[in-house]
Amino acid sequence: MKDDIYFYGDDHHFNPKWLLLIPAIAIVGFLAYLVYDKFFTEDENEQVTEAPQQPREIEEPLPQKAELELASADSTLNVIDTVINDISVRLYIPPTGSKPQLVMGYEVIKDTANTMLCFAAADAGVSDKIVGAFVVDGEVVSTGLSKKGFCAIIDDTVTIGISENSPLFERAINDKGSFFRQRALVDSGRIVINEKRGIFMCRALCRKENRLFVVHSMDRCSLYDFSQLLQDLGVEYAISLQSAENAKGWYLNTDGHCELVGDWSSRKYPKSANYIIWSR
Repeated sequence: MKDDIYFYGDDHHFNPKWLLLIPAIAIVGFLAYLVYDKFFTEDENEQVTEAPQQPREIEEPLPQKAELELASADSTLNVIDTVINDISVRLYIPPTGSKPQLVMGYEVIKDTANTMLCFAAADAGVSDKIVGAFVVDGEVVSTGLSKKGFCAIIDDTVTIGISENSPLFERAINDKGSFFRQRALVDSGRIVINEKRGIFMCRALCRKENRLFVVHSMDRCSLYDFSQLLQDLGVEYAISLQSAENAKGWYLNTDGHCELVGDWSSRKYPKSANYIIWSR
């Protein structure tokens, strides 16, 4: 008697080895389900869990000390750490009466005659060019509308605003001033909505009560949440500064020692390096 198993209506023998394919098929099917669940439903999950962008109340008020120092007439740079809306931030407040300057080139990094230095306009990375309109000391370095926010430094006047065609660009050229573009964050005390998504170590050049200062988030946050905390801080106008974590900067503390900002592990300094500085 033969040991082969027959199926009715089938003229071929059944090989028991085919039974080994059943667990293999089950494993492949399970792995396919995991891949689908991770990659094809990710966008749907993000849409469902995305928090609505609604203004929030200050959950931890800014200390009164910060308000007093912001309005004080100090001769040195004030650095204030605080928490607003659960986001840790650092305020860099230049001495009263000091004006920022826009400069190019990495040599300025070594100049400790300045009290503070931070990266200003964005660059295009590989192409080593500044993105958007950029004028320094009346010389046009770059043109184009990359972002609607701008900062113009002409004579003793610093203007932060938002405009697609600001006349201050031409005036900066004619009057040997400076001009650069960045993202607008706050305009006339109102939040400017930005389409860029994600969370970043944000930096901003701000104006409040005719005082200019820089705010740097110590925690990663969205541009909206960053704009919200600037509004809660009472900022009237603000534009972003280059916020990449490797955007180098520094400031002199009250002891005159240089404190580094950003990632200094890289020794690469692009030709498009540009900074906004405050001198002593």
